[in-house]
Amino acid sequence: MIIVEKLQTFLILALIILSITSLLYYIYYKTYNKKKLIQSRLIPNSRNIAGEGGIIFVFLFLFFSWLLSTSKLVFGNMNLQVIPRFYIFFISVVALSILSYIDDKFDLSKKIRFIFQIIICFASLSALNLPLVDQLPLKLEFIIIIFIWVYIINTTNFIDGLNGVVGSNGVTFFFGSLIIINHYGIDDNFFILINFLTLILVSSFLIFNYPKAYIFFGDTGSIPLGYIIGYITFYFFSLDIFYPLIFIFAYPLVDVSITLFDKTFIRKKLPWARLFDYYFLMPVINGKKSHSFVTNKIILNNIINILFLILFLNYQENKLLLFLPILSSIYLVYYFRKYKKVKS
Repeated sequence: MIIVEKLQTFLILALIILSITSLLYYIYYKTYNKKKLIQSRLIPNSRNIAGEGGIIFVFLFLFFSWLLSTSKLVFGNMNLQVIPRFYIFFISVVALSILSYIDDKFDLSKKIRFIFQIIICFASLSALNLPLVDQLPLKLEFIIIIFIWVYIINTTNFIDGLNGVVGSNGVTFFFGSLIIINHYGIDDNFFILINFLTLILVSSFLIFNYPKAYIFFGDTGSIPLGYIIGYITFYFFSLDIFYPLIFIFAYPLVDVSITLFDKTFIRKKLPWARLFDYYFLMPVINGKKSHSFVTNKIILNNIINILFLILFLNYQENKLLLFLPILSSIYLVYYFRKYKKVKS
């Protein structure tokens, strides 16, 4: 219960980091040359927006990770010796951020990005406590982990299409992670630091991206964010904590998975084809609804899923409750689907 015990300290630290981060985002917004930002014509938005805001997120994530892990003022001893090659995690965040920044500027080949992500995730296997499942052959487990990790990275990237969507889902994931950490009494200061810090940094970004967008995350932010979400997911798996993760990232996985299945197997398109066909985009593109119309419903769905998570953790982890976040997310997907453009 380390989080509850230090709640007041965490809140003060969160306010300090939130203030510093918001100030830097404001400076970035004011100094960015907004005329260079290229936006999709299909998704209406303000033209007075700064792009590649994820570079602030990554910089502050690295800076505060270093500062808080070395100062020991709040989180105490990190005990990094028990974490396998923790530096690989930070190197991977930097590498993905650099490549994604280049991609934001020069639109790299999708194959190059995909291969690079696979290489990073393969290298990051050395930063995990493996094996996760003793019954699986280790090489098969490697393949499954890399596939899931790359899938999470790209899911996070795909939902960065409307104001507040990637930010609100990020906040849901990391807030839910802290609930899970507190429930299971996970006393790992490094793991708590990563979750706590990312929650605050994403919350700060959300202030500048919702309801009105002043800054876009871009691939520079969404790709590293997806990598961090994947790392935390497998960290939980290494502790034999599997089911609670369903509640905190349900909507992005459901929307993206249904869209990719339809795109690949029914419409026979390439999975990475940029068709703007994710269900959460349909009310804005086809129904002329506002970004907030969609994001507000996703936020409500995420709040409900967090309540389902608390219910699950406090009622003997009844497996039947696992259907609730999936069903609520499927319902929202099909609610958005009614705005799908019908060919005449």
